[in-house]
Amino acid sequence: MRAHSERVTWFDGFVRDHHEAVLRYAVRRCASRADAEDVVAETFLIAWRRPREAADGGLPWLYRTAANTLRNMARGQHRRTRLARRTIKNAETPEPTSRPDEGVITRAVVATALDRLRPGDREVLTLSAWEGLTDAELGVALDCTPGAARVRLHRARARLRQALADLGITTFDEVYTP
Repeated sequence: MRAHSERVTWFDGFVRDHHEAVLRYAVRRCASRADAEDVVAETFLIAWRRPREAADGGLPWLYRTAANTLRNMARGQHRRTRLARRTIKNAETPEPTSRPDEGVITRAVVATALDRLRPGDREVLTLSAWEGLTDAELGVALDCTPGAARVRLHRARARLRQALADLGITTFDEVYTP
């Protein structure tokens, strides 16, 4: 019984230390706060089931686990969407028609550029920029070496620059944040 009590104490502290960071991570990637909270709950449930891995990996491990949870949710949503489209013939999703102002970076422009990237590129960029992870922490979060994480980040940044250039952003001198 003592081991269970120690595990509960450890887990309470683990959640207290990392809950806000994991929630911010999920909110940035989910369509709604409720979805983000589901991701956080599932992530910490996995941490409860795998205490040794969670304790050893810390916050980067939680980010990786949350990313996997998000991918699982996306696959489920994709299956539901395919089923709905099969059920309702000729269902089409309208393409976005607005283009950003020439030469000005807005949140919408960055979001559009990020949407054009592969999921892996988006993940390494956001973990670095939004979550502020070091190369070593990126390595844990991405399940690779720090050197490989650094290379992935470098390549993702180059692809982001190209995506921004495709949107008419060739200089980062003018930045607009609404």
